[in-house]
Amino acid sequence: MTADQDSKTVTRLAQDRRYRELLEQRTNIDLTLRVLAYTILAENEYIPNIEEFLDLPCNSVINALAGLAPIVVCGTNKTIHFVDDAFPDFLLDETRSAKFYIDWGVWHAKFSHHYFERMKTGAYGTHELSLITFHLQNINSSQQLHEDILSFAYTLDQLSYLSHAYEGLWDEVSDFLTAVKGLKFDDNDEAYSLQRDRMASLLARDFKAFRGQLISLVANHNIHLRVQPMNVDRSSRKKRAERVFWNKTKTRPMPKTVMPSGPCGMLIQRRGKYLQERARQHHN
Repeated sequence: MTADQDSKTVTRLAQDRRYRELLEQRTNIDLTLRVLAYTILAENEYIPNIEEFLDLPCNSVINALAGLAPIVVCGTNKTIHFVDDAFPDFLLDETRSAKFYIDWGVWHAKFSHHYFERMKTGAYGTHELSLITFHLQNINSSQQLHEDILSFAYTLDQLSYLSHAYEGLWDEVSDFLTAVKGLKFDDNDEAYSLQRDRMASLLARDFKAFRGQLISLVANHNIHLRVQPMNVDRSSRKKRAERVFWNKTKTRPMPKTVMPSGPCGMLIQRRGKYLQERARQHHN
């Protein structure tokens, strides 16, 4: 080992010792690691998003990271900033961080479970849709995860809200189904087929609202949308057609009568006035 390498090793060991000392001083280390894990794994440093996804009260993130100011700060723009770029690497390396180690597989599993539980309550968050796919792509299959996916289903209200709030929703839903299909549950694709069929069922119920956004979803997952025909009362349909006909008739301009000229025309006009006068006298 060269002198330069030896110096770097000593520096890193001192740095790691400093990190551990700061973390040891945290009174709620579980919350601190939870916030740090989400920030690092999700690459999401925006504090309101973190508090929304983790169901934390306002200012919880700031309190969780208080005391780590030399290496992590919460900026005035509501974002988390790692002053020391080496700190995330320390947390992701078990040989360096020991009991403060952020295990990718463990935390991806925790966040996946939290996502499914959160969506079951009818949550409408938009920012974590691609995140759940990222979690599923980096997680080992487990019995808990299998049960979560089997019991999970979007609601029509959630899809309607998300489709208007998030332009790329349907590409993300397609990626989500792909991630579910890629999980090795040894269940003959039961979890994937169930999620795909549930999605198709929801879309068939409100197909018109979504049809312009479903190209990747339908193509990638062989979803056949069977839109149920409406039960129409034929007598009601006939009455409606009659109303439309008569309404059009009422609004149609009457043809303009062209009176002949000459003596014949004058005779017709006199006859018309005579008949109008007779009708008026009869009415009186």
